[in-house]
Amino acid sequence: MPKRLAGTVIDSATLTEENKAEDKTLPSYWGFEKGEKLTTLDEFDPMKQTTVKGQADAKRMLKTCRAWLKSDTGWLTIIGGVGIGKTHLMKALAVEGNCYYITAYDFDYRIKQFRDSTSEGTQRRDPDDWLHDIGTMERRLIIDDVGAGYIDKGWTSIRFERLVDLRYRNQRPTAVTSNLSGKALEKALGERIMSRITDADIARVVIASNAKDIRMKRRKALSLYEVYTGKKPDAE
Repeated sequence: MPKRLAGTVIDSATLTEENKAEDKTLPSYWGFEKGEKLTTLDEFDPMKQTTVKGQADAKRMLKTCRAWLKSDTGWLTIIGGVGIGKTHLMKALAVEGNCYYITAYDFDYRIKQFRDSTSEGTQRRDPDDWLHDIGTMERRLIIDDVGAGYIDKGWTSIRFERLVDLRYRNQRPTAVTSNLSGKALEKALGERIMSRITDADIARVVIASNAKDIRMKRRKALSLYEVYTGKKPDAE
């Protein structure tokens, strides 16, 4: 896959042509939207955090992502609240490292799509075959936003556990993010998955407990702008 520059806009042709270069079941930009601008690790700015501790967490996230990108093995697990830049970093890794990026929502949607695909003219694929493909491929896998409530208990969660187990047993480089932490994350994922994604022997784990939602900071700034000027930012 050709290397892309920050700011490149994903369009339908880009998605179609680059997916042809890969196994059709493993698209380069699964989880990216049409019109979305690609980002890089260099564009991630830890100084957007307003506290020293928050900036330290953000710097640690960036440093750990760079280290994982240079490594050929191991897991990367980043745990922290919403709006701190986890998805920015994961999508930047996907672009710079040609990783297979998928969100927990995408996983839930696609696994059910395989299961429920019964419409005329649609070739149904066994979801366990797809799981085996991405669970054993040597290519890096990124699973973003795990534990956000998208993966329901039961049929889907069993498949997700199998995916994690395949990546773990086959020692495939994998990155995971979640906005849950501690007992809440363990309850959402289960003890078995939690143990694997935080295994100190193979995983780089960053718990960014001091980083805060930078989007909230921007929303507050925009609100103050409107209060003092009586105008919306795009009105000028």
